[in-house]
Amino acid sequence: SAGYSDAQQAALREMMALGSGLLIFTGGVNSGKSTTLTALQNKIPAHYAILEISDTIEVQLDHVCHVELPAEGHDLEARISAVQKSSVRQDSDYLVIGEMRDRLTASNAETMGLQGRFVLSTGHASDPISFYLRMISPSDFAMSKETILSPGMMVGIVSQRLIETLCPHCSTAMPAHEAVERSIYETSEALLAELRQGLGSGAQHIRFHKPGGCNECYQSGLSGRTLVAEVMPFNRQVRDHLRAGDFDALRDYLASQGIETKHEHGATKVLAGQIDPLFLARGIGPLGPKTLPRWGRFDE
Repeated sequence: SAGYSDAQQAALREMMALGSGLLIFTGGVNSGKSTTLTALQNKIPAHYAILEISDTIEVQLDHVCHVELPAEGHDLEARISAVQKSSVRQDSDYLVIGEMRDRLTASNAETMGLQGRFVLSTGHASDPISFYLRMISPSDFAMSKETILSPGMMVGIVSQRLIETLCPHCSTAMPAHEAVERSIYETSEALLAELRQGLGSGAQHIRFHKPGGCNECYQSGLSGRTLVAEVMPFNRQVRDHLRAGDFDALRDYLASQGIETKHEHGATKVLAGQIDPLFLARGIGPLGPKTLPRWGRFDE
């Protein structure tokens, strides 16, 4: 599951079953995008043809044809064109394209999508709407808005961020003094009072990082990392809101459909005692009324 919620996994399965279109995973450096792509490739049945094109192949998979296409060197555009023609001859069912970082790589993904292939790729942005704006910006990817918003072109955009998970053996019910000092809160009590007010009775299960940890976690206080994510499908309603440029209405629509933001996804993991709310705040911003529509109404 890689840390996705059950609803997010179901949405991804629906997207992967569509057969064609672009599915983009976004986030910062070391946000687990490549790991997610590898996990998805492993889920594709072996009888499907998969071609991965990337400047660096991080994981070799037996059922995937890998083509390493270094970004450095001469005639990159000609090399990309040759690979595109080769992919058409191979008639691959799924194409995995490395990071969309400039107009050339974005154009590559767009062309593959227009050929009726299912294209998986990654890019840098803080959320799905921000990446959409990068795609259509003349000073960035300069992709055609009409093409992106045409039915069947875009499958979805996923935004994710990795957050450290707490050691279950030594996490504490009270935050460390030094952690609170680095936060926006004056005291531990003030932090806990705000979390209880906003997150309701479930806040009693919130846990915090213990500096120095224990023997079970090799004195780190951590057990690994998990992701918090937002999965935005490109259905007709989403395309209509994007076409109108009404992003507030789009967010309201997504909320009405129960589509989690990263903060909402993160809140469930905070309430489960899996991640420290201060770690979440450092990664994507604090939980509060501006980031959680249900803030103050979790017990309703």
